[in-house]
Amino acid sequence: MPKLSLNASKKTKQTAAGEIPVDWECAKLERLIDKLEAGVSVSGSDRPAARNEQGVLKVSAVSDGRFLPDENKAIETSEILRARLRPRVGAILVSRSNSPELVGESALIKETPGNLFLPDKLWQVRLLKNANASEEWLSQVLRLPTIRLEMRNRASGTSQSMKNISKSAFLGIHVALPPLPEQRKIADILTTWDEALEKLDALIAAKDRRKKALMLQLLTGRKRVAGATGEWRTTTLAQVLEPTPRPTPKPSKPFLAAGIRSHGRGVFLKPDFIPADIALDELYEIKSGDLIVNITFAWEGAAAIVSDEADGALVSHRFPTFSFRAGKASRAFFRHYIRTKRFVFDCGLASPGGAGRNRVLSKTAFLKIGLMLPPIEEQEAIGEILDTCDAELTLLRRQRDALDLQKRGLMQRLLTGKIRVAVDEPVASP
Repeated sequence: MPKLSLNASKKTKQTAAGEIPVDWECAKLERLIDKLEAGVSVSGSDRPAARNEQGVLKVSAVSDGRFLPDENKAIETSEILRARLRPRVGAILVSRSNSPELVGESALIKETPGNLFLPDKLWQVRLLKNANASEEWLSQVLRLPTIRLEMRNRASGTSQSMKNISKSAFLGIHVALPPLPEQRKIADILTTWDEALEKLDALIAAKDRRKKALMLQLLTGRKRVAGATGEWRTTTLAQVLEPTPRPTPKPSKPFLAAGIRSHGRGVFLKPDFIPADIALDELYEIKSGDLIVNITFAWEGAAAIVSDEADGALVSHRFPTFSFRAGKASRAFFRHYIRTKRFVFDCGLASPGGAGRNRVLSKTAFLKIGLMLPPIEEQEAIGEILDTCDAELTLLRRQRDALDLQKRGLMQRLLTGKIRVAVDEPVASP
C-alpha cells in the first residue's frame, strides 16, 4: 500500500475539541450548520418501494457510516401527500433517534433514487454558505469515536432501547476545524479508504451469494461433484448419528464451558466458568467433531459441529451430543447441512411448544428427521468444496477488518491534526 506524505504537527493548543494544531480552530457545530432538516412520519408497507412507488427511509438507512437507500418502506397511497422532504445528494444524514449505540449515526449521501423521502427520525444537514466547511470532511468528523461518544452522552430518554439527541445538544458539540483546503484533502484521503472498503464488502457479498448457491445445489444433489458416482439415498439422522453423552461431575474449580449460537454460527466458549454459576451437579463433556444441539433453540438453527478449540468443554443436559457413525456421514458435509433452511425447518417441526421462543426439541423426533445423502466419498468432496468457500470468505473478512482498522487509525490522526497532510500533493490510494 503506498505511503501517504504526512507531516507531524508540532505546535498545538488545548481547546474544547482537544489538543489541535495552532492554525486550526475549535468550533461548535452550530457555527457550521444552517439547518437540521427532518421529514415526517408516514405509514408504509413492510417492503421497499418499487421504482414506480414512493418510499420513506427507515432509520437503518444510515448504518456504519453508509447511506443505504434500499432500507426504505413503500408509502401507503393515502399518506403520499404528507411526505415532504427528499434526501439530497451531497448532504449528511444523522440519526437523531435510535438505540443508545446507534443514536447519532451519520452518512454522506453519494447518490439516491428520486422516489424517496426522509422520516422524522433522520436529520438532513444543511451547512451555512459561509461556514468554510466541507460536507465530505464533516461526514468523516461525525464518525470519529470521540464525537460518537459525545453524541451518545448528550442523548436523552427514559427508554433503555431508544435514545434521542436534541438539536441544541447536537449543535453544541465542539469539533476541530482545519482550513478548508486541508479539510478537502483529508476528506479525499479518507474517502479513498472508504471506497476500498466498499469494494471489499461488495466482493465479500458476491462470494457469500456464490457459496449459498453452491450449498443449495450441492447439498440437495441438484449439482453433482465431478466424477461422483452412486445414488443418493433416503435415510434418517438416527441411521447416521449416535447419541454420545459423556456425563461428568461438575468441577469444583473454574472450567471451560461452551454454548451454541443460533443460525448455524457455531460453538462459543466461556473460559474459567465459575461452578457456582450453574445449579447442576452433573455436566456433559463434548469432543471435537461432535454434532451438538441446543434443545431450547434448535428451531432457530442452534446446532454445530464442535471445533478443536472446544474439545473437552462442558455443557448442560440441554446440549445433547452425537457422534457420526463410521462410513455413514461426513462431519465436513454436516457442518454445512445443519445451516440449511431444510434442516432448521425440520428441527422446528421436532420442537413442539407454545408461542414465542418457548419450544424444546424432542430428541426422539430429532433422530427421526429424514434426509437424502450421497455416498460418503461425495459427502467428503462436497464438504471440502464448501470449506474452501468458507476459508476464502474468512480471509477476505480479515483483510476487510485490517483495512478498516487502518482507516480508523488514519482517521483519528488526520481529523485531530495529530498528523498533517500537504494540500498540494496527490491523494494516495490504499
